Amino acid sequence: ALIIGAGLAGASAAAALARMGWRCTVLDGHSRPAQGASGNPAGLFHGTVHAVDGAHARFTRAAALYAASCYRSLIDERRVSGAAEGLLRANADPLPAHLPPDYARALHPDELPLWAGAHASRVSAMVYAGGGWIAPAELVNHWLNQPGVNFHGDRPVHRIQRGGPQWQAFSADG
Repeated sequence: ALIIGAGLAGASAAAALARMGWRCTVLDGHSRPAQGASGNPAGLFHGTVHAVDGAHARFTRAAALYAASCYRSLIDERRVSGAAEGLLRANADPLPAHLPPDYARALHPDELPLWAGAHASRVSAMVYAGGGWIAPAELVNHWLNQPGVNFHGDRPVHRIQRGGPQWQAFSADG
C-alpha cells in the first residue's frame, strides 16, 4: 500500500495494514514524520457522551474504550509518553444513566480538587475514565517503526493518477 502523509492518520493506517501482512510505503513532503498538527506536544483522547444510547453512541463508546486500552498499553510500556488515568471535563451536563463507570462518571463536588487542584471551583464535572493524553509525534513514530512499514520523507506528492489497475503518485516535476 502507498500511503500519502506521515501524520496520525497515515501512520495508523500503515501500522494497521502492516499488522494484516501488507507492505506499506509512507510518503511525506517533510523530512520527518508528524510535522503538521500531529506534531503537537500532546493530544487528548476521550469518548463522547450521547443522551440516547443508539448504535452510533455505542460504536463511538466502544471505539474510545478500545483506543484507550491500546494507548494505555503503549504508555505503560513506555513506548509513548502520556497518561491514561482519566480526563476531567468541567461544567458537564448531567450524565445519562446508561453509561458504564469505566467510560464516564459524574464527580462529586468533593472529588473536584483531587482532579483539578486545591482551588477548584465548585462546578459540575465528569471524568472520562478511559481518557488521557498522549504524545502524538511519538505515537506516529511508533507506528511507522512497525515491521512492514517504510517511511520516505522529502517526497511531496502533488497528484495521483490511476494507471490501469494501479495508482501512481507524482512529484511536482512528474
